[in-house]
Amino acid sequence: MMSLVPGEDSKETDDLHLNPKDFPELKVGDIIEIYHVEDEFSRLLLQVRSGHFKETLHNTISVEDTIARTFQLRQYQNVIVNQVSFKDVELNHVELTFKVREQHWKRLG
Repeated sequence: MMSLVPGEDSKETDDLHLNPKDFPELKVGDIIEIYHVEDEFSRLLLQVRSGHFKETLHNTISVEDTIARTFQLRQYQNVIVNQVSFKDVELNHVELTFKVREQHWKRLG
């Protein structure tokens, strides 16, 4: 079990931070699932990228706040983190969310 802590509010594109010491078996490209014990039907699946590995507190995982809320992941609560086999993952729904940060639109005329 890991403790879910808020993701950094930065302009980085990393939506997940894992301590490599907590997940020595994980490598770039692997898929993990994150969920609360009591919420069996709301699971977040993410593919691990190189930027996801950061030195964080032991037994903590950080998920970007918007993503955490979408999957009903509550900050400062315990979550289960498992590695998932590619053959066990099936995509049946895709939802795209576009975030616009501090973009200025200029009207040409």
